[in-house]
Amino acid sequence: MILTAIFFAQAVASGPDCGKAVGIIAQDQCRLAESLKVRGVDCETQRTQSEMNICSYRDFLSADIAMNQAWSRAAGFAKRGATEVLGDPKEHGRLLVAQRAWITFRDAHCAATTGPREIGGSMWPLMHNGCLTELTQERTKQLREYVEPNN
Repeated sequence: MILTAIFFAQAVASGPDCGKAVGIIAQDQCRLAESLKVRGVDCETQRTQSEMNICSYRDFLSADIAMNQAWSRAAGFAKRGATEVLGDPKEHGRLLVAQRAWITFRDAHCAATTGPREIGGSMWPLMHNGCLTELTQERTKQLREYVEPNN
């Protein structure tokens, strides 16, 4: 993911410094907005490998924004509602540990399945972003089910 971010930092015209955005969701939204500034890329009609890579990065950022929003809801539920329902004040801490472990797993799993950047060639960002997107969407669903188990 770091190399993908470097690629887009070089490709995007100068704009706001996303590192100064407050909060992970705001940083992702800023990166997504920056990626949309890459001229001539229409994700509906992507034709080149570079365009596919850019669009896959946009897909990942969108998935990450959704997951972080679901995480905020789940964390709030664990702090407020879950302790009242289940009577366990440590639930938020366990959920936080699980989320951090999941992020470590996701990044390690995708690195393992897509291999090193230098071996993957020009398709590597597409494959890596696809892996990150798929796992992030699955985690979003899990977090939503944590708050609303019947959905």
